[in-house]
Amino acid sequence: MKIIKFIISIGILIFAVNGYGQACKIEFYLLNKIIVGDSTDHLVSNFHVTIDDLEETAFIADNEINSFYVRRYISENKTVEKHFFIVPKAVVERINKQEIPLCCGKQFALLVDDNIVYGGYFWNFYSSFACNGIVAVAFNEAILIQRKLPDYGYENEMEETTDIRKNEILFNCLKSTNRIKQ
Repeated sequence: MKIIKFIISIGILIFAVNGYGQACKIEFYLLNKIIVGDSTDHLVSNFHVTIDDLEETAFIADNEINSFYVRRYISENKTVEKHFFIVPKAVVERINKQEIPLCCGKQFALLVDDNIVYGGYFWNFYSSFACNGIVAVAFNEAILIQRKLPDYGYENEMEETTDIRKNEILFNCLKSTNRIKQ
């Protein structure tokens, strides 16, 4: 009987170590090349990224993402949403140590369970350039994700429903790992 319990215990341990019982993971990857955006107006914009475009290792690992929340408010009769990933100060410093150009940011991809959710740009905090794509700005202990710069809010309901930051897979992962805050 002790041998059977031992074998079962070892099996459970191997199962857990291999990650089969783990919850989902969220990671940020830098890209290994620059990808041209979708815009025809010469502004930096959303772009299509594939797994082959990613650096080999995550730039921000799952265990470095402490929590996430969304702030919504009304400004001039428009709804504004700001998405925040809360991370350690060391992660913010790592982002800001990148040589992020003022004009065009540094491209990244956000992945959930090794699947690309969306691509965006780590943006230089001091930049005044506009961007028609997802922008991530790191400060204090947060990464602010905006849908574009400047973002004056949703003009209409259609614009709100097509916001690629509102990804069900991402939100479900955040909820299942108790990292989404109200």
